[in-house]
Amino acid sequence: MTRILPVLAPILAGLFTASLLRAQEAAADALHVFLDCSGFGCDEQFIRSEIDWVAYVRDRQDADVHLLITRQQTGGGGWEYTLEFLGQGVLTGQSLDLRYTSPQTATEDEEREGLVRTMRFGLAAFVAARNPGAEGLEVRYEPANGAAPRTTAGIDDPWDFWTFSIRLGGSFDGEARRKSWDIDGSVEAERVTEQWKFELETQGEQGHGRFEIDSVTTVTSEEHEYGLSTLLVRSLGAHWSAGGRAGAESSTRLNQNFSVRLAPAIEYSVFPYQLFNRRQLTFLYSVGLSHFDYREITLFGKLSETLPEHSLRGTLELNQPWGEAEISLTGRQFLHDGERFSLDLFNRLDVRVLRGLSVSLFGGVSYIRDQLFLPAGDADPEEILLDLRELETNYDYFLSLGFSYTFGSIYNTVVNPRF
Repeated sequence: MTRILPVLAPILAGLFTASLLRAQEAAADALHVFLDCSGFGCDEQFIRSEIDWVAYVRDRQDADVHLLITRQQTGGGGWEYTLEFLGQGVLTGQSLDLRYTSPQTATEDEEREGLVRTMRFGLAAFVAARNPGAEGLEVRYEPANGAAPRTTAGIDDPWDFWTFSIRLGGSFDGEARRKSWDIDGSVEAERVTEQWKFELETQGEQGHGRFEIDSVTTVTSEEHEYGLSTLLVRSLGAHWSAGGRAGAESSTRLNQNFSVRLAPAIEYSVFPYQLFNRRQLTFLYSVGLSHFDYREITLFGKLSETLPEHSLRGTLELNQPWGEAEISLTGRQFLHDGERFSLDLFNRLDVRVLRGLSVSLFGGVSYIRDQLFLPAGDADPEEILLDLRELETNYDYFLSLGFSYTFGSIYNTVVNPRF
C-alpha cells in the first residue's frame, strides 16, 4: 500500500485539478445570478437545485443579473411575489418584472414550486440575451390535460373575495417550583378588492403562573388580553385612500377592564401605490375618540373617561438592489391636554456597504407622556419581576446592530444536503 500511494497521489491530484478547472469554466460561461430575497428569506437551496443551469454568485457586483424578489400578502391570505430581473455588465439596461401569486391554501412546497417556475421564465430570457445561440435552452408549454389556458376573466367567486382564518393554541411548562400555562387564539375575516379593503380580527390570550419562592411563600399570576379590531379603507386613486379603524380591548397589563376607539383616517402616498414593492412614502392622519374603563383608579383619579385624540404617521420603505430600509415616525396626542402625547421612531436597515460587507440595524425609541391608564400606588415586586403591569416611564428603546463580511469564491452553485 505504501508503494501504491506515491504513484496514485499525483494521478488523483491531476484528476481533481482537471475536474475543478472544468467546473470553474462551466460556471464562468453560465449566466451569473445574484439571488436577493433577503426581505423574507426564500428556500435558496431548493432554488439552486431546481435551476442549476445558471451560476449563483454571492455578491451582486459579480452578477449578470440581480434577481430581486419581494412579496406582499394578498387579500385572500396568499402571497404575491414580485420578481425583478435587473441586468448588469453587458446586460445593463435590460430588465424584466414578473409576478407570481400563491393561493392561501398552497403548501410550502407548492409555493416554492410556483416561484421557481416563474424564475425559469425570466432567467431563460436573460440566458438568450447573453448568448443569442442559447445552446441547450428549450421552451415548451404543455397545458394540463390538454386544456386551453385559463384566465381570471368572468370568474364566479362563491365567497365574493372573502377569506377567513381561525387559530387556536396554547402552551404548558413547569418544573419542581414553577408552573405556567397560557392559551391564545384569533379569528380573522378579510375582503380585499382594488377599491375596498376590509379587515376584522378578534384575538385573546389568557395566562396563569405559579411560583414557589420558598417553603412558605408562593406567588401566582393571572393575566389576560382580549381585543377586537376592524379596518375599512376606500381607494381614492393612485395616491389617496380614506377609511378608518375601530377597536375594543381588555388588558390586565394596561389596567383596562374595557376600552374602545373609533378613528376615521386619510392616507397620502407620495409614490403611486403600484410601486409599493420598491418604494413607499406614506403619511397617515387619523382623529377620533377613545373611551377607557379602568380596573383600578388611575394616577389622575379616574375610573373611566372618554377622550378625543389624533395621530400622524410617516413611513418610508425602500427595497432596492443595495438593500432594504424602513423608517417611521408616529405622533399621538390627546386633545384634552396637549402635554399628553407620545412619539415613536422605528427603523430597520439592511445595506450592502462594500463587496461582501453588509450592515444591519433594527431599533426604535419612544418618548412617552400619555400613560393615562397607570393605576395609583406603587407596583408590587411580583408585578415588576413578572412584568404583569406597565410601569411609569418617559421613554423606552431597543437596538440591534450587526455586521457580516463574506469572502472567498464568488460561486455557490453546489447544493449538498448531507448531515
